[in-house]
Amino acid sequence: MPKVLSYNEWADLKQANHVNHDGYLDSSPNNTNPYNIIPSADITMDGVSRRLKLTPEKGDSIIAEPNSGSYNFGDSSWVLEIPQD
Repeated sequence: MPKVLSYNEWADLKQANHVNHDGYLDSSPNNTNPYNIIPSADITMDGVSRRLKLTPEKGDSIIAEPNSGSYNFGDSSWVLEIPQD
């Protein structure tokens, strides 16, 4: 069964102020964060030069390779991004 973050886990992540729209894009001021939360189900890896673990609100995590295109996580409201380097 997929891991779904509890409300408390999600609230704790949001408190760290790493919710943003540009995540680990090479041009992003957020690309040195330990993690980013993207408030969308749509993620692009175009312009991202590092491997990321993408964990959607609903569903299974995946490892996305650099510059590997777009990903859609269905009815998730957010995706947690964690660098894998």
